[in-house]
Amino acid sequence: MIPFSRELWIEQDDFAEVPPPKFFRLKPGGEVRLKYAYIIKCDEVIKDPTGKVVELRCTADLDSKTGGATSSRKIKGTIHWVSAAHAIDAECRLYDRLFTAAEPDADGDFKKNINPHSLEVITAKCEPSLKDAKPELRYQFERLAYFALDSDSQPGKLVFNRTITLKDTWAKVEKKASEDVVVNKHGLKRYIPEEVAREVRQRCGFGCVECGETIVQYEHFSPPFEDATKHDPRGITLLCGLHHDYATKGRLTKQQIAKFDANPFCKNEGFTRFKMYPDVDLEITFGCCTFRRIPVVIQIHDTPLVVIEPPEVPGAPVRLSAIFQDNEGRTTLRIKRNVLESPINNWDIKTTGHQIQICKAKGEIALELEVNPPNNVTITRLEMTYEGASVVVLRDSSFVLKSANGRSATFGQGPRGGHFIVQNFPAGILIGKDGALSVGNLNAQSV
Repeated sequence: MIPFSRELWIEQDDFAEVPPPKFFRLKPGGEVRLKYAYIIKCDEVIKDPTGKVVELRCTADLDSKTGGATSSRKIKGTIHWVSAAHAIDAECRLYDRLFTAAEPDADGDFKKNINPHSLEVITAKCEPSLKDAKPELRYQFERLAYFALDSDSQPGKLVFNRTITLKDTWAKVEKKASEDVVVNKHGLKRYIPEEVAREVRQRCGFGCVECGETIVQYEHFSPPFEDATKHDPRGITLLCGLHHDYATKGRLTKQQIAKFDANPFCKNEGFTRFKMYPDVDLEITFGCCTFRRIPVVIQIHDTPLVVIEPPEVPGAPVRLSAIFQDNEGRTTLRIKRNVLESPINNWDIKTTGHQIQICKAKGEIALELEVNPPNNVTITRLEMTYEGASVVVLRDSSFVLKSANGRSATFGQGPRGGHFIVQNFPAGILIGKDGALSVGNLNAQSV
């Protein structure tokens, strides 16, 4: 019997605040099945003062365990766990390849090819039955690897050695997508720690240093990755797909990259940019509401802030223009006829797949949107103030309108919450100077 309690430990990799495509583990507002137990939903993410995620607050569907009324619900992700109240600590020794090259002595000095990460020692949280582990047995740690009890173990101080890893479907996806598992001759992995990556983004103005494009890749140029012993943010820059391809093929030299890095496009222009090619039937989704064939999606105090214009010529894309601000009235993103421009005075601008996330400070998301070809732009998070009026899109997809005189209305929350479609209206979200609040033909749930 595996004990269950209201506080659980899960793998850090089983949660992603900004999940990439095909990520079926836990995410804000998402559900997973706890193996041998219940379906849970992540309702809230708690962070420490540095912005690091330290706690997830979830609710459990207590009827979803095998044999329960909702046990047949289709949930794509399953994760393992242990009860925090019952878990015991164990030292785990993770052994990897001793050398970084197939023929470590090929150049006459095998020491140069020793893998500095051939042994990692971590502390694991284990189910209490392992306190009686026996050295002659092998134990499978769910979804991770097989382990054997080490002779260094003592009562109250367990030590396990990893003997063989298990296949990890998500790791295969990550490997194919990002090459993060590549290790150079110094044992440095391709993966760049988030704090280093953020420093690079801030220094480069959040876009390609040559052209300003928002969708970028990280390029080690001084020294090149194959010669690097650490991820030094001063020697890493941002290049868009085109210019990264030029660098890979030698059309853009490291010296030329260094010149662009010293004088980034975005620092000169004051913004980073991203081009969209929306379909004629462009739709804009704000949380729980999708707007179709609405020429003015948001208007505050007689000022249109999100506008869709018809194509310039037949067959061309429609033209989306918008201004988004944070809750202090500072512009976070401008869209000028399908070109996204974000001021570089934002604290961080991060792109993952089709998603763009803009933070005004650590852990404070001002705007999060997804560009979903061919015809959808979805605003998943927004905290915006314009001339004293505000629009806020929350994690649960509800959104709140508030006028400058303090009147407020909430849409999509509570027992009547759901997804709404507003179409063929002259305007979508309206906030008037007189305090009037409206969203197409929808009724607010609380005013």
